[in-house]
Amino acid sequence: MLGRLALFSAKVAFALTSTLTGPRRGLASLKSSSVYIAVGSNLGDRCSAIHAAIQLLKQIGSIHSTSFLYESIPMYVSEQPRFLNAAIRLETNLSPQALLTSLQSIEKKVGRTLSYRNGPRLLDLDILLYLECGEHYRSVDVSIENSGENNLQIPHPRIRERAFVLQPLVDLNPQLLIGEKSAYVLLQELQCKEKKSLQRVMPLGINASGEVRLVPVTSDGKFGSALVQGILNITPDSFSDGGAHCSTLDSAVGAGIQMIRDGADVVDVGGESTRPNSEPVSQAEEEARVVPVVSALVARCRRDGLPICISIDTRNAKTAEAAVAAGACIINDVSGGRHDLDMIAAAGRLMVPLILMHSRGNPQSMSQATNQMYRNLVHEVADELLLQIRNHVNAQLPRWLQIVDPGIGFAKGTNDCLELLKPESVNLFKGRLEGRAVLIGASRKRFLATESDDAPRDRDWATVGVHALAIVGGADMVRVHNVAAARQSIDALIRVLRAGETK
Repeated sequence: MLGRLALFSAKVAFALTSTLTGPRRGLASLKSSSVYIAVGSNLGDRCSAIHAAIQLLKQIGSIHSTSFLYESIPMYVSEQPRFLNAAIRLETNLSPQALLTSLQSIEKKVGRTLSYRNGPRLLDLDILLYLECGEHYRSVDVSIENSGENNLQIPHPRIRERAFVLQPLVDLNPQLLIGEKSAYVLLQELQCKEKKSLQRVMPLGINASGEVRLVPVTSDGKFGSALVQGILNITPDSFSDGGAHCSTLDSAVGAGIQMIRDGADVVDVGGESTRPNSEPVSQAEEEARVVPVVSALVARCRRDGLPICISIDTRNAKTAEAAVAAGACIINDVSGGRHDLDMIAAAGRLMVPLILMHSRGNPQSMSQATNQMYRNLVHEVADELLLQIRNHVNAQLPRWLQIVDPGIGFAKGTNDCLELLKPESVNLFKGRLEGRAVLIGASRKRFLATESDDAPRDRDWATVGVHALAIVGGADMVRVHNVAAARQSIDALIRVLRAGETK
């Protein structure tokens, strides 16, 4: 399904290129303006429609940033499906009227058909604010009345009454002025049923019914229950389980299916060890290891009626694209997009979640003293990752598809790893990453060893303990070898944390 979505988006983008770029040639030269656009959908494959729209928006400007993704109850006309909503900041040189024309073309090409006012729609794109750039951005008020659907009023007249608009605007810029008040203040003042029901969600794989699986995120940025990502290494040299799953295709698939039955939300398939001082493998060899496993796992999940959520653990864009074509739903890049400069663009083309991990150097150099020097550990780790995201990721990939990982054990010493796992450290890291979902992967790592120098598989209970602390601090997902232990301990932990909550 995700592969078909990527192909669909590419075809629509090609078909619209002349339509969307035509108005730009007829305009007088305009300085780039910053436009805030609301995007929503409540019919059909809602995620696919929104993702296709984002690809097409890149044809008429450059995406500066996006909000998180929210599910909301319908307003005004209540008897219709729930909406998915987000907001996008677009830099464009189109005039307001030309931009409206282009947005309507996008809606039509993605598949929107005429409906009644405030009724259901496959795609809805609204211009919220238009900030013209001179020496400084200034808000432009626009009111154009034409026949048909070409009426335009900016700022959008109903921003102040819509939580599904205000919350995404707060994600983009809480201090954004709408009249005399900021988006944050307006959201705090808003009192309505729709605000209380607003739910942040993340697309994460395909459920057993074949639909995009939306994982809920609580208002403070935590998942309702932390997710478990099971590690399936198709390698002979990984530090804990090298060779355990690469002897036959059946053994690898059987191990992945067992992880799902033990409670894994995601199965992470990797074909290259990135432990310290490991030797790299060629991209072709890595692809040959993982793609058959991904394809067979997907087929087995479909046969057995299981959800499909497979991540591909790779630093190489070509491997990632081949794995997604075979059915993987997530890319997990331990280099954070630094190893292969096409990785971030590939995730953007495919519109799949990308796990961005912090590290310095590469597996051969990350243990060098110069790569493990920190003056302010948590701040530096978070800020280096955030800089990468702002400079290279936001323009390519929506925020709701970005997952961050502080990189436990990568360019960090033992004390650094322990410090990063403290609840207050995880909370600070998450805050500095603007609430993005956080993955923690400490499973069986060397710094958890006891004085008796136990074997990696003897560190599962130490893994359970440090991951529990990280979840208390706000971690949304943990990457583990022992799925059953993680699932049971997390479920118990969540029950404790929720005890006494008002139902």
